[in-house]
Amino acid sequence: MSRGRDCYWPKEAGAGEDRVALLRWLSQPRAALADLHALLGRFGIDAQVRLVAVESEDAAQRKRFLGSPTLRVEGRDVEPGAEARTDFGLSCRLYPTSSGPPGVPPEQWVAAALLAGRG
Repeated sequence: MSRGRDCYWPKEAGAGEDRVALLRWLSQPRAALADLHALLGRFGIDAQVRLVAVESEDAAQRKRFLGSPTLRVEGRDVEPGAEARTDFGLSCRLYPTSSGPPGVPPEQWVAAALLAGRG
C-alpha cells in the first residue's frame, strides 16, 4: 500500500478537513476500511484515510456523527441528504438503500463522492 493511502489517527483540532475520513465508534471498521482502500486504488486516488474515534455522546453531537461507520469525503458525508439529518449519537449506522440497509455505505455513493471531489 502506498504511503498516500495509509491510515492515521486524528490531527490536532482545527487542522482542517481531510480528503477522506472514516468515523467510528467502538470497534475498528476493518471491512469498511479495506473496501475503501480498494475503491481508492481502483479510481487511482492517492488519499490518506483518517480514522476518527467518536467516544462520547457529546463528541457525537459536536462531530455530527450519524453512527458507525460514517464516511466523509472532504468533510461531507457520502450519504445523499445526510446533511439534513439530526439523529447524531453513538450507534451502529445503517444506510438506506433500495436493497435494504447495509452497515457500510454503498460503493456507488462512495465513488460519487470521491469523483465529485476531484473537481
